[in-house]
Amino acid sequence: MSWRRVELPGEVLPNTGSHSRYYSQRKHLAADRVLPGVFYYYHSGDAPNVRLRGLWRTQDGGEHWTQVFRREIAPQSRFTAKLRAVPGKAGHLFFTSAVAGGPDVRLRRSTDGGENWDVVANVDHVDDVAFGKPAAGMSYPAIYVSGRVGGAYGIWRSTDNAASWRRLTGFPVSTLDQVTVIEADKDWFGRVYVGYKGSGWRYGEPASCSPAPYRFPQPSECTAVQ
Repeated sequence: MSWRRVELPGEVLPNTGSHSRYYSQRKHLAADRVLPGVFYYYHSGDAPNVRLRGLWRTQDGGEHWTQVFRREIAPQSRFTAKLRAVPGKAGHLFFTSAVAGGPDVRLRRSTDGGENWDVVANVDHVDDVAFGKPAAGMSYPAIYVSGRVGGAYGIWRSTDNAASWRRLTGFPVSTLDQVTVIEADKDWFGRVYVGYKGSGWRYGEPASCSPAPYRFPQPSECTAVQ
């Protein structure tokens, strides 16, 4: 496998606007889950690369990049922001600044490859976003967030494309550590994984029964609750 450095047009090196703070927990690169060769990259625009701030898209695997959104998607995005692509939905993206405070900490989404962004109603202070197997009868992947919905913190799930939310738990197994990443099972509805800043990880699934410990790759014997 060979590697090469990709530079945006006019980017000033050596410290780019999205990598000058190496200690930050940023996840700014996402691959489209449907379109081959399409990637999305968010540039935070730290000086001296202010004019590069915004979302960039490539359609040829990184050879050429186009700036499709020319400003911050959400305020304070240079610290811990995360860009996530939705499986099975071309051009569908979610973005969170993942900061604890500030004038605007709402969750954003795009359905046109990052050219336009909308605020997700009543959802803010999101640590991360994940996507799992759709609920029975639904075509859109289940959406999971660690954050606040209607002002209440917890691990939340939406089965209807972010129209409504159900809180799964407040603090998983009473862990108060900072959530830094979540992921959801693409084959087993309701199973979600939560990773923390300094205390490992947890996973949960619908509580219609007490599942046996997780054994990869076979899911535990438990009937999922829709």
